[in-house]
Amino acid sequence: MKIKLFITTIALCTLAQFAFSQGSVKGKIKGISTSKKEEPLAFANVYWIGTSVGTVSDANGAFSINHPKGATKLVARTIGFKADTLSIKPGSAEVEFVLVAENVKLEEVVVSGRQRGSTLLALTPLKTEVITASGLCKMACCNLAESFENTASVSVGFSDAVSGARQIKMLGLAGTYTQMLDENRPIMRGIASPYGLTYTPGQWLESIQVSKGPGSVLNGYEAITGQINVEHRKPTAKEPLFVNLFADTDQRTEANVASSLQINERLSTVTLVHASTDPMKKDHNKDGFMDMPTAKQVNVASRWLYMAPSEAQLRAGIKVLAEERNGGQMNNASVANNYGLGLYRSKINNKQFNAYVKFGMPVGEHHDHEAHKESADGHSDCSEECTGDHPHEKEHSECGEECSEDHSKGDDHSECGEECTEDHGEEEHEECHEVEKSLALVADYTYHEQNSFFGIKNYNADMHSVFTNLLFQGGFNESNRYELGASFRFDRYNELLIDRFIQNNATKMEQYINLDRTERTAGVFGEYTLSKEEKMTFIVGARADHNSLYGWLFTPRANFKWDITDKLTFRASGGRGYRSPNPISDNMGILATGRQIAIDNNLKIEDAWTYGASIVRYFKLFNDERASISLDAFRTQFSNQLIVDQEYNKALVSIYNLDGQSYTNSIQVDLNFIPVERLSVFATYRYTDAKVDLKNQGLVKKPMVDKFKALLNLQYATKMNKWTFDATAQLNGQTLLPNLSGDLTQKKDYSEVYPMFFGQVTRKFKKVDVYVGCENIGNYRQKNPILSADSPFSTSFNSSVVWGPLMGRKVYGGLRFTL
Repeated sequence: MKIKLFITTIALCTLAQFAFSQGSVKGKIKGISTSKKEEPLAFANVYWIGTSVGTVSDANGAFSINHPKGATKLVARTIGFKADTLSIKPGSAEVEFVLVAENVKLEEVVVSGRQRGSTLLALTPLKTEVITASGLCKMACCNLAESFENTASVSVGFSDAVSGARQIKMLGLAGTYTQMLDENRPIMRGIASPYGLTYTPGQWLESIQVSKGPGSVLNGYEAITGQINVEHRKPTAKEPLFVNLFADTDQRTEANVASSLQINERLSTVTLVHASTDPMKKDHNKDGFMDMPTAKQVNVASRWLYMAPSEAQLRAGIKVLAEERNGGQMNNASVANNYGLGLYRSKINNKQFNAYVKFGMPVGEHHDHEAHKESADGHSDCSEECTGDHPHEKEHSECGEECSEDHSKGDDHSECGEECTEDHGEEEHEECHEVEKSLALVADYTYHEQNSFFGIKNYNADMHSVFTNLLFQGGFNESNRYELGASFRFDRYNELLIDRFIQNNATKMEQYINLDRTERTAGVFGEYTLSKEEKMTFIVGARADHNSLYGWLFTPRANFKWDITDKLTFRASGGRGYRSPNPISDNMGILATGRQIAIDNNLKIEDAWTYGASIVRYFKLFNDERASISLDAFRTQFSNQLIVDQEYNKALVSIYNLDGQSYTNSIQVDLNFIPVERLSVFATYRYTDAKVDLKNQGLVKKPMVDKFKALLNLQYATKMNKWTFDATAQLNGQTLLPNLSGDLTQKKDYSEVYPMFFGQVTRKFKKVDVYVGCENIGNYRQKNPILSADSPFSTSFNSSVVWGPLMGRKVYGGLRFTL
């Protein structure tokens, strides 16, 4: 019955998409730069005035957009060029836009050639890397955790060898210090964070934006090492149906469906569905434990957009998911050393519900763009206001998002300021630069529940989280803008850990650790942006929050960008960040050990400063006029940090406040160029140095931080992109391993330096892409990731020291169908 209902819904969506349309309009967008050279404009936004129908041009500047009934004005815009508006009559089939450059050139660095798999946004004050939709297709990218294999900015690994929980690191620190955003709504917090990376399917996404440093104060104080913002497929997408099917040699199967429906000119929706199963029990290294748990997941989301005639916007959505994981020893494993407790098993059940509402509206005098006169050729220089979800429209409008939804002044953080125009003559166009004001409100609710056990340890928790953000945006002129707002967050945690362990190799002990708490945070914030002659941008912001558990928190942040020349850009940023400590949910791997967990009383809020700089140089290399090399360096210094120490006592996992220093230095260099047509090359190298004060040891190198990572990615596409070939090679540096013996005088070991290789071939047909690939081609696996696997209830049992791949070579294949 459910399957029939789902198929019927998809069919209705498809029919309705065409019912409200007058056909489609195709065209091309070209740009004339300051050098007077005309060239196609890729990833320009195209949309109909007065509707929520929009699209984006492809790598060759071409686009196709549905023509809603009654719509007559078609707008094209992209950063660095003046927007243009065409009058379109019913039945028009082909159009062409020619956009003229503004004073500043569009300086976007292409990393992955024609398919633009990844880009560096040149106009952002923060160095921002964008992984585009085509970049997400370079590998299997089944979920968000697997979407970072082609970047050194983010490292991906496992928290332990039992649960299969994925974790990321940025600037050498755990992903918990990176603020995760869903179209600028904070997500993956607290209890929802350990497995959150696997709850965002890669094929649901249009792009991922990765920025280093604390960033803006508009979304709270929790960003310490950086921010990762994900953009989902939009309600206004021109494709009414997208289906992705995936399977691999480990019997993992997955299906993703996205269905966009244009209900009328103002209301649209998208439904996202994900289902996956991983049923195969695998033990490649013969240690008696499953290499990965078996798993089942169902994930459904519905997103809505309404655009009012007044240009106010209302966006809302819900998401529900359920997942079950079963791991531990294989059925035929020996239980000789299991103290009569039977097989070591683990089970993890997660359920989540999320709902959000976003409302945005212009404030004060508003200009009626459709009332302006047009020039004789039907063009208008009037820029229709974009409305949407980005914190800085200038930073994200080239990322493949529909202008009609994603760049609103009406949402919480847009800088889209509108160019208004007075009456236009046939030969003269006058621009005025009045900065319009807007007001936005965001409200978000998340409920997450986890029930789990790891051997004889039980962990059950649930979380209710409410977040609201009110933002007012305005400016004195185009060069002086400001954003003011207030926020409130409510978090209620119910956490109980029943910590059972074997003491002295004989006695089963038990302790109850109750981590229930209620936390309320209210704050105000402001941010000021000064732009000087489009060459220099300075952003300074601050927020003051009162936390019911930790008192007043002051968060200053600043970002600076200077285009020294057309080919040389310098950026600098710095600021403070805080995180409430979550000793268990932030460190789930410690449950998959046989040790007693000892948590100190009165844990303090984590407090850190991050500051750094980057420089980007553009130059000619081979046939590429816009090759680039970039260098960035960042340092994170903690005033207080939650320390998880397995070296202080060999029978304990000690969790305590930092007493001394803790810092991480990270340096990264990237090289991007296109040596020949349709072949792109991306090479990167990152070096990390991390030190921390540990009990009875003083300042030492921080365990479980890889020293370096080198990466090379090649992509080649044939004409018309019929065939695309992707290859990636990684070299992962040594990781200092913790000394688990209890003898602090014993010399510590390092992990191996190991390579990883990935490859994929994609064949494009009219409506279907077929792809096959291989991960970990060299079949490298970490040897013995589980210590004392033959005695899983002893204090020496430990599965949390994971530094390399747990799975060997994997071949996969799939198809993507687009209607």
